[in-house]
Amino acid sequence: VEELARIAGKRELAERIQREFDAYYGVARASASIMLGLQRGDMIDSVTKMQTALQTLEATLSDSRQSAIREFESSVRASQDYVRRALLVNIGIAAAIILGLGLLSWLVIASITAHLREILSRVQDIASGDADLTQQVNIRSRDEFGQVASGINDFIGKLHRLISEMAVVSKNRHYALHEIQP
Repeated sequence: VEELARIAGKRELAERIQREFDAYYGVARASASIMLGLQRGDMIDSVTKMQTALQTLEATLSDSRQSAIREFESSVRASQDYVRRALLVNIGIAAAIILGLGLLSWLVIASITAHLREILSRVQDIASGDADLTQQVNIRSRDEFGQVASGINDFIGKLHRLISEMAVVSKNRHYALHEIQP
């Protein structure tokens, strides 16, 4: 009873149970004294009072037990609702994080492939033989792609100089041949 009284909102119930128990105990003690011959009194009346006090106490205990069960079930339902809401919030957060990471991955991959496509396009132009060797690959970064683009630009520059020099040599040779022949 003392522990029940410590629970918030249960002091009155604890006091009621204590009063009803004390009433029952007093009547039961008196009935026992009459039965043992320690005290004079009407045994039937005493037992009837004891049974009435016991029924009152049992009814109060039964009502408090049912009330405690209802409160417990209500608390369980509230906890379940809270857990469901928390789970849905966590699922939503996880989904947002996954979508964010997916978008970030897509952007990184798109950036990588855009650089690669530009470099590949320039190399394919050179390989086709119709390339303008004065055009350079745009260098947008200082990372590995920028280094590759810089290397390709160096290669294109050397190739352009080599072809220019070959053109000059070819022209000089052509003029020299025409001057030698009468």
